[in-house]
Amino acid sequence: MEYRKHTILSWLTANYEAITTLILLAIFEALILTSGKQYQNGTANVAIIGGFLILFLKGIMGGAPAKNNASGIIALIFTAAAYFLTAYYAAALPGTTALLLATAILSLLLAAIAAAFTFRHFEEVVSLRMFFRNSPTSLFSHALAYSANRFLAVLCNTSATILLTANTIQAIKHWQF
Repeated sequence: MEYRKHTILSWLTANYEAITTLILLAIFEALILTSGKQYQNGTANVAIIGGFLILFLKGIMGGAPAKNNASGIIALIFTAAAYFLTAYYAAALPGTTALLLATAILSLLLAAIAAAFTFRHFEEVVSLRMFFRNSPTSLFSHALAYSANRFLAVLCNTSATILLTANTIQAIKHWQF
């Protein structure tokens, strides 16, 4: 049973970007299609266009698997911008500060757990990712670099999923399409 638990956790850690993107897209489409609002351009068009917009925003905030830590840093910059823009434009809405703090704390906590798990179970996570760099670096430095990669991926993707969902809910409530 211990082996299965590690296998599932390794698979989740290795494929976190794709999993959070699918969850975010499902939430977005469910919110649009069940909101009961009549959209000027039609509900189906709003759902399709919004779905592509969500995929684009999630992509620049770390939704695509990072090949190196430089792309993770770029995703971190876009995620920080999303925090800033949410704080700036949604400041008048009640609960925005609490949402941002809770999102940041949850994202950091999950990212730290994923990085530690990746470092301890490096071979299994990498094998389930089907991604291994051939380089002369030592196993320790490679494990450390990939752990940092997973830290950034989980941090950015958790933040992106929560922030985009919260902003979608606010858009449905307050905006006219």
